[in-house]
Amino acid sequence: SQPADAARLMQGVLAALAIGLAVFLVMRPSVPLAPVIPVSPGFVAALVAQIDAAQFGGWFNEYPRRESLIVAIASAESDFRPGVIGDGGRAYGLMQIHATTAGDFGIADPSELLDPYTNVLTAMAYLHWAWRRLEISLNRQPTITEWLASYNAGLAGVIEDGVIPLAYIRRVRQRWALI
Repeated sequence: SQPADAARLMQGVLAALAIGLAVFLVMRPSVPLAPVIPVSPGFVAALVAQIDAAQFGGWFNEYPRRESLIVAIASAESDFRPGVIGDGGRAYGLMQIHATTAGDFGIADPSELLDPYTNVLTAMAYLHWAWRRLEISLNRQPTITEWLASYNAGLAGVIEDGVIPLAYIRRVRQRWALI
């Protein structure tokens, strides 16, 4: 019958579009997505693993569950919405990176942070740098709490002022426990 054929054709077209979109996003991870469309935790985990291997030589994977902690940060910061702009227009993307921080890591145009790959790479570069600075300043390996605090409150806030944003730490740790 014609209605059944039309329905099957429409299902086939929709399936092809869904597959095409998935392939497009995998092949072109730098495409900014609308703030209301979240990506999956698996998408973020795959980006983290890819970036860790390519840019950091597996450094994030050396510490148990460090890669999954980054996924938990993305969950807490943006609920996996890569196009979100928060903190009064100062924080961008999945990891809610401030434009000034991005500038310190070579990102001149903050709209580039709406690209999931660029955003996660910049966050991981900051986290790697912050871990090393904390090690030097504290003269020991930092705790996860200190590391997360430096991501949220800034490195100077942790080292100089002892700032530990407990509500943020709790939110990230709760999400980390679920991953």
